[in-house]
Formats: sequence, structure tokens, C-alpha cells
Amino acid sequence: MTLEVRLPELGEDIDNGEVLRVLVKVGDQVAANQPVLEISHEAGTATIRAPRAGRIARLCAEAGQCMRKDILLFELE
Repeated sequence: MTLEVRLPELGEDIDNGEVLRVLVKVGDQVAANQPVLEISHEAGTATIRAPRAGRIARLCAEAGQCMRKDILLFELE
């Protein structure tokens, strides 16, 4: 079953951020809690982690891209 991972709220009144680094590629196996993306926002930097172990099926973010809250970041199988 595919799990969609979306950009969470990054802090009070912070609803967007810029992708600094993508740490995986499509097809990579990841462990639960493994860092997948680094996001810069007005209050600092956040690491988006895999919520469970699996394989990266799709990446919807790339470095330099501005992402809004609730937008799809990646899919995990």
C-alpha cells in the first residue's frame, strides 16, 4: 500500500518552505524515521523523515522548490 507524505505545518503561522536537499532518490529503500528531505522555513530548518520503512515510489520535490503545507512531497511503498 502506498503512503503519501505531505508537508506538515512547520510551526505557528508557517505554511511553506523551500526544499534545501533531497536525501534519497526514487527506488531507494528507507528505514522508519530516516531523513528524506531538508526544508528551510522562516524559523529555521526542518527534516522530513520517512514515517515507516519502505521504498521511495515517487518524489514530488526537488532542491530549490517552494512547497506549501499539505502538498505531496513523496510516496512510500
